[in-house]
Amino acid sequence: MGARVILGNFNGEPRLRIARDGFDAGDTGLTNEQLVYDSTWRNVLSLHQYAYGTTDGTLEDIAGLHFQTIMLDEPLDYNPVVFAWRITNQTANRLGNVRFPCLAISKTDRIHLWCGYGNGSRSQFDYIVFKAPIDADLASESVTGVPRLLLGNHPNRGTSGFWQSRRGANVLTAPDGDMLISTDAAPIQVSEAGTANTSLYNTNPGASSTNLRYGYTTGNITLSNSYPNRPAVVVAFSNFAMPTLNRTMEYTVQWTADNKIKIQVYEWPIGQNFTPAPKVLWAIFEPDKINSADGGASASSMPRVLLDESGLKISKRDVSVTAATADQMLLDTSKSMLYLADRDEWSVTGAANTSRSLNVNPSDIPIICFKGKRSSDGGTFQQVGMFTLGQYPYLGWCCYPTSSNTMQYISGQKANNYNFLDSIGCAAFNFSHY
Repeated sequence: MGARVILGNFNGEPRLRIARDGFDAGDTGLTNEQLVYDSTWRNVLSLHQYAYGTTDGTLEDIAGLHFQTIMLDEPLDYNPVVFAWRITNQTANRLGNVRFPCLAISKTDRIHLWCGYGNGSRSQFDYIVFKAPIDADLASESVTGVPRLLLGNHPNRGTSGFWQSRRGANVLTAPDGDMLISTDAAPIQVSEAGTANTSLYNTNPGASSTNLRYGYTTGNITLSNSYPNRPAVVVAFSNFAMPTLNRTMEYTVQWTADNKIKIQVYEWPIGQNFTPAPKVLWAIFEPDKINSADGGASASSMPRVLLDESGLKISKRDVSVTAATADQMLLDTSKSMLYLADRDEWSVTGAANTSRSLNVNPSDIPIICFKGKRSSDGGTFQQVGMFTLGQYPYLGWCCYPTSSNTMQYISGQKANNYNFLDSIGCAAFNFSHY
């Protein structure tokens, strides 16, 4: 077996590339899911802010919908990526809670979370805000010849450490949002992941044709670890044909025990029986294990970065990497990290039906975040883990897999009620599967 770590010239460019255990980093045929890290990735998602079961925020109407507005503790220079879930069946210990992926609007200083149709009252949410822009900066990503990796004293940050900037960004001047990895920020890493088949559990959803809903369930999935805080679970779908535009494939996640989850998949508003039944890819993230204060300069000199044949480790501030426990690591490439595989966006005016391909190079389906933007308020509409946003609510896109390397997505903005967006697009996030 070849080396798992390459630092230097690879395939014609300077590169840091770390393969999963059992794979050769020098193999140019590896998929992104067989890599733990590659400096050609567009961005790695680091934690900015999160909350579990929050009811914070003020209520306001945006584009005719009810939102809960939550201010960011520290404003950013861009509209960030947000994963959010609305919670029903609230319980004190979070067991039995049902979580729906939730429409969010991100701005530089706040996020707006959708309270649901007909719901003008306060809702309960889980959310994660990442130190990564949701909007594409394709022009800057094409810039070449700038320094992107620094190990040692940073001349503009006043400390020593490790920094790797994204393509097109100068590591000497790039802000945290343009860093793939650094000793100043904590990347979100996958605690546990897997795939599961579903079976049809609801074949007679309702008498009204407008409310028919075929449901599929994984049943209880027994996890390898125990999670008493019942953290965030992100889901992607694969192996089934998409419904027509303006139908919505959704999922819910329910913690049934500290070590068990149940995922249900259904379609709205018109029932359709899929063959084969949907397969789900799920991943658990624990933002409560880290916070933004874990990065930055240590109070005294100590080794915090270790790069060897097994991979890369970075300890939290004021902790030596040679003595750090698993919970004291800021980054450990024995775990997968969530990264931006590809993204795109384009302008729309009134009615539009456009299809495009998104190259993500996975061996399975990536996590998809749909997005839309309007110039009137500068906010970016986004929602993670759903395949369509037809009537639910107002955004009119769908996205589906056409092969392991391509995502196809179609816009369907209708002039009568979907024309408040100026651009729409999609971002695909991926992670190595262990």
